[in-house]
Amino acid sequence: MLCYQTLWTPGPKIFAFIRRCIRTGFCSPDLADFHELYISSDEKLFNKILTCPNHILRTFLPPPTAQNYSLRNEIDLTIDSYGAT
Repeated sequence: MLCYQTLWTPGPKIFAFIRRCIRTGFCSPDLADFHELYISSDEKLFNKILTCPNHILRTFLPPPTAQNYSLRNEIDLTIDSYGAT
């Protein structure tokens, strides 16, 4: 779920703003790392888009693809199967 990297990544101005807010007392010093908050909220939003069929942003997702795995059958490795014509 790394869609946050493709759309927007927080720059140094955001981090400087958070530091100023902590220094001036608008945010508590034990505020979680902004990057962690950003990633967790992005994952929550993406999961809500995936799980809710009527979500407004769901129309922007590509249609789901069916993954059909065709696994090979077990191969008979007896001596008779080699070179027998």
